[in-house]
Amino acid sequence: MVEVKPAIIVMKHTCMGDETLDLICQGVEEESIPWEILEDPETTAAKLAYQAALASRLDVGIGVGQDGVIAVHHAALQPEMPLMASGKNPEGPECVMLGKNAARLVKGLPLSV
Repeated sequence: MVEVKPAIIVMKHTCMGDETLDLICQGVEEESIPWEILEDPETTAAKLAYQAALASRLDVGIGVGQDGVIAVHHAALQPEMPLMASGKNPEGPECVMLGKNAARLVKGLPLSV
């Protein structure tokens, strides 16, 4: 049996580029939480984020949808109700903040706005 390390899973639609992912992961890394990127053909950020949360041993996932929306989800929430989501194609600081908030959720710290 393969042991999966504890990490926030960042799940992106297969056609999304790396610049947004780099910014999200920078936010996660600022909080010293490990992350892992996976690809999936699912198109919506909320569904990707929920799948990522279920796949993560930390129960927190981030989804980057085909339309550029980013969602942060927790495995204990309803699948269609992410904790937070951006608009389409958010600017760099918002991408970093979403990654940071996912990590702060893991740590049990207040979220940034």
